[in-house]
Amino acid sequence: MKATNFFKIIALVAIGIFTTNQIFAQHSTKFRFSETAPENVLRIMENNANSLFAELNRAYGTTNELKLSTQNLTPEAIERIQTTWNVSHFYCTRTTMITRVMKFGSGYQVRNVPIFFKDGKDDFRNQHVVIEFDSTGKISDFYCMIPEHEYTEVITNSNDVTDLRHREMIKNFVDHFRDAYNTKDLDMLEKMYSEDALIITGRVVTVDPNKEMSKSLMSDYRVEYSIKNKKEYLANLQRLFNKNEYINIKFENIQIIQSEANPKTYGVRLNQRWRSSTYSDDGELFLVIDFSDENMPRIWVRTWQPDKDKNGNKINYTEEERFSIGDFSIK
Repeated sequence: MKATNFFKIIALVAIGIFTTNQIFAQHSTKFRFSETAPENVLRIMENNANSLFAELNRAYGTTNELKLSTQNLTPEAIERIQTTWNVSHFYCTRTTMITRVMKFGSGYQVRNVPIFFKDGKDDFRNQHVVIEFDSTGKISDFYCMIPEHEYTEVITNSNDVTDLRHREMIKNFVDHFRDAYNTKDLDMLEKMYSEDALIITGRVVTVDPNKEMSKSLMSDYRVEYSIKNKKEYLANLQRLFNKNEYINIKFENIQIIQSEANPKTYGVRLNQRWRSSTYSDDGELFLVIDFSDENMPRIWVRTWQPDKDKNGNKINYTEEERFSIGDFSIK
């Protein structure tokens, strides 16, 4: 290769890097909020959201670290955003976001902000986030959300305002639950699980067709279940987090079921797609969540049943074989 050609290539690469960074430096996202909050608070929320995404867009196109300010965000929000950023850099794909603000608790919430994750895998690159604000308009939380269409069914015993509020609280809790796994936030998961949590995990085992006990079985496999307590489960999870470069979990077909015995307790059934750098699986996840303390809901029960046998064939569980809220004694 001639020297002149070599230097041309180097120059083109340099121009490409410069151009990419320049594009992201120029990319901006402007927010315009309406409804629910007072006008002056809406303007403060807009300013804080604009400042946050200006910094995210700036840092995405460079190797610089995020510079987040407590003028726009609470310390808790800074920690959440930094945790997500450490997993993968991201930016908002929209240049303009005109959206309605929702009242949530003592503050406010903006949902469905489109985000692109640089290090995401496959269809996990494009997601949507929730931005929460306190009563003054400062950003108080930030997390990935589950699309609304994945909530296929809500089964309740009442239709009063409290129950409607609980539905939104459950969605918020499940959003945080999934996000904690994807960002490997063990501290958050430790807070979400009750100290007496029951963890039940199923695994497919092959049955020896020559044994007498298996001759009546329809298949050459069965699902065996192991039980762990909170301490054992989180210790295993820590090891899993440490050995995986990334973890991407997707929740689909979510059902919310209210307990007949305790109206403040809900079952959440969903299909879980687990993807990581060392392991992948699909299965049905079932949670029993206690909302007696609405500021600190707790998971009492977590069960998981594999979706396929070892040959890749779908396992068709009967309704009796699927875990449900009626399988557990709730007081």
